[in-house]
Amino acid sequence: MNDNSLFSIRAMRLEDVDTLTPVMKAAFDEDTRRHTDLMEDGPEGYDDGRLLRRFLAEPEAFCRTLWLGSRRIGALIYRKEGDVCVGEILFVDPSLHGFGLGRQAMAVLESEAAGCRLIRLETPDYSTRNHRFYERCGYRRLDEPGFWAQTVVFAKDLPEDGR
Repeated sequence: MNDNSLFSIRAMRLEDVDTLTPVMKAAFDEDTRRHTDLMEDGPEGYDDGRLLRRFLAEPEAFCRTLWLGSRRIGALIYRKEGDVCVGEILFVDPSLHGFGLGRQAMAVLESEAAGCRLIRLETPDYSTRNHRFYERCGYRRLDEPGFWAQTVVFAKDLPEDGR
């Protein structure tokens, strides 16, 4: 794949969940296998659609589907808590890792976070590939406990003018 011009992000709809769930499972499980002795692992409901449906039902959650042409390839979910934007979920089909699609999704998150002073997110402590990805996107690792056990917190300050 060498043309990201077909990449787009749209509001997630309930009908996206059945297609996105196996993509999310594959992405989370691939990361788990890469960094642990487990074959699969993820947050409760990541493998059966409950997690995505839960976020879709939360009015304060911004749920986005990542598309490549007519194919659903991942998701981005975040929420705004005052002047902090909290990244909840980001995944891309593992067969498409390394093509800059995650970076494009992060750029959309940053542009949609207007009015926020900071973006904060967490990722499993074992997911060193994710750590490097967020650092390449300009996030810094914070020395503070995460909301979830065994997670690492990253943050990025946003310009006051929203750009």
